[in-house]
Amino acid sequence: MAGSQRVTPSRELLVDLALLQVVWFAAVLGGDLGATAAGALLAALVLRRGHVERDLTVAAVTAATGLGLDTAWIWAGALDYHGAPVAPLWIVVLWACVGLSANHAFARWLGRPWLAGALAAAACPLSYLAGASFGAVRLPEPPLLVLVAAAWAVVFAALLGWVAPFFNRQFEEVVR
Repeated sequence: MAGSQRVTPSRELLVDLALLQVVWFAAVLGGDLGATAAGALLAALVLRRGHVERDLTVAAVTAATGLGLDTAWIWAGALDYHGAPVAPLWIVVLWACVGLSANHAFARWLGRPWLAGALAAAACPLSYLAGASFGAVRLPEPPLLVLVAAAWAVVFAALLGWVAPFFNRQFEEVVR
């Protein structure tokens, strides 16, 4: 393969993280359509690397978890997506993309649940505050954002500590 260039893991990590940020901005600024388009781009990249069933399963579990949690936060008054009674599609797509990234952008935290949870707890409020500054979400009760951050810590710890590794093992056994 003359002229081809091998992508190093650190370069893949940067590409994954950059695409995850593109999805975030597309979702926050473009709503459902922006999130879906950018999410498809991230999914295409991740799925091109193989392990399609594994990554889609982790993404589906994460999307379902996000749908449930964000909807619960709406009902609890912690978040307001402009009066929506359930989490909007764009935030569910963001959750799915976090799941797609579990074995890629977040791979170095696989099996390290408490570190992953701590990082998520720190990043979560910043993400929601940034989203609020763009008008994508309202935070009617900012002190409740602490509870949202705590839930993210638990979800991220479970995702990278147990869920993704569990499905990685299951699909590895199927391949054998």
